[in-house]
Formats: sequence, C-alpha cells, structure tokens
Amino acid sequence: MQTVVQNIPFSYRGNQPYNLFWLLFLKSALFAENIAQQNTLLVKYKAFLFDLNGTMIDDMQYHIRAWHHILNELGADISMERMKQECYGKNQELLERIFPSRFTEEEKNKMSWEKERQYQEEFRPYLHLLKGLDVVLQKAEKAGIKMAIGSAAIRFNIDFVLDNLGIRHYFSAIVSADHVRAVRSVWCEPYVADSSPVPGRSSVK
Repeated sequence: MQTVVQNIPFSYRGNQPYNLFWLLFLKSALFAENIAQQNTLLVKYKAFLFDLNGTMIDDMQYHIRAWHHILNELGADISMERMKQECYGKNQELLERIFPSRFTEEEKNKMSWEKERQYQEEFRPYLHLLKGLDVVLQKAEKAGIKMAIGSAAIRFNIDFVLDNLGIRHYFSAIVSADHVRAVRSVWCEPYVADSSPVPGRSSVK
C-alpha cells in the first residue's frame, strides 16, 4: 500500500503500520514547531484534524509496557520486541490474537480496562503535549481554525489526555476507536467519520 504524508512517499503492510506511526510522529512534531514560529502559515488552513498517539502525545511505550506486563502474567511468555509488533488494533482483538478463543468477551473487556488503568497510572506523570503543539492550538483557536481529533484510541484514553491537559475546549469534534467497525479500518475510518457526519458521530461545524 502506497501512501503520501506531506509529499513524502512510504509504505506499510497489513496491520503493522509502524512506518506510518513514526512518520506521523516526526512530521507532526516538525509541523507544530514550524507553525508555532510562523504566524503566516495559519492563513493556509481552514481546519486541523489531529491523531492522538504519537501526534499530540508520545505514549506508545506505555501502552506496550502495560500490555507486556498483563499478557505475561496470563502466561503468554511474550518478548518486548514481539509486544511492539502486536500492539495495534482494539484491545479485545489483541487479546484474541495472543490467546485465541481462551477468554469470553466479558473477560476480555475486564482485562482491557485493567490494561488502560495501568497505562494511565504509569503515563500520567509524563503526560504533556509534543513540543510546539500548545502554541499551535492557541494560535489556531485565535485564528478561528476549527480543530478535531480522529484517533484509533478509545474515548476513555482521549478523555484522559484532554482533561488532564485542559485542552478539550480546542476541539469541535472527537472520533475514537469506539466508532470504528474493525481493525482493518482503524487507521483511516476515524478520519472519514470526521468529514462525513452520520447519526451518533461528531463532525466539525
């Protein structure tokens, strides 16, 4: 699959889009610093649509560590390297990949919430926006630019970030993994949802 981000071509395979993740991380950080330093760039844009993990905050290592701890407690005997490769998609789907048909949906939901509890507890002391993004948000709001979040993160974690950083007021719409039907679409469907209003989903107005 060929994709272009800010005119830089790259590719990723199947359900392991780490090239996509890191390119978005690096490009968004540079983009934020660039806009923060040049007010004139804001006149080019009518709206900003943000991903969350790796774009607004740098938290992936905390998700990986939380899953690594929980899965090994359950007997997965999984290495940190493999955990990095498996850490994608919805929590229940990850559990099913590692332990096929072992747990009920109720059990997977319970383990999913425990993972998020561990992630938030460990990450909270280090929670901050990527360099320059706070200035971008302030300047974009002042310029009347609409902003939204379209993310594969669950709403529980999006709320954790927005409320602890006090930045919820910047965003007119939020679309999370709770709106996504399947893992295959999790990297693109939130963005379609933001631009195509349907009942039960938010859109930028």
